[in-house]
Amino acid sequence: MSRRAPTSSSWIRRARVLDEPLAQHLAAQPPQRLLYVSCDLGSLLRDVGRLLAHGRLRLAALSAFNLMPYTQHVETLARFERS
Repeated sequence: MSRRAPTSSSWIRRARVLDEPLAQHLAAQPPQRLLYVSCDLGSLLRDVGRLLAHGRLRLAALSAFNLMPYTQHVETLARFERS
C-alpha cells in the first residue's frame, strides 16, 4: 500500500457545481488549505456541507463581495483548513 503525503498547496475552484466525486475526494483527503469561490448561495451551502461532512476540513473564513452594486448578486469566498 502506498502512502501519499498530503499537499499543503491551496486549491482553487471557480465553478457553479462541485461534482460529488471531487467533493468526496476533497473531504476525505483534504489539502492543507482550500479556497472556494461561489457566485450562487445555494451551491455554496450545498458544497460547504459536502466538504465538512468527513470532519477533516473546517470553515476558517467566509467573505462576501458586492462586485455588482444595486443587484442581488454576491460573490463569496470560503477558506477551509485541514482539521
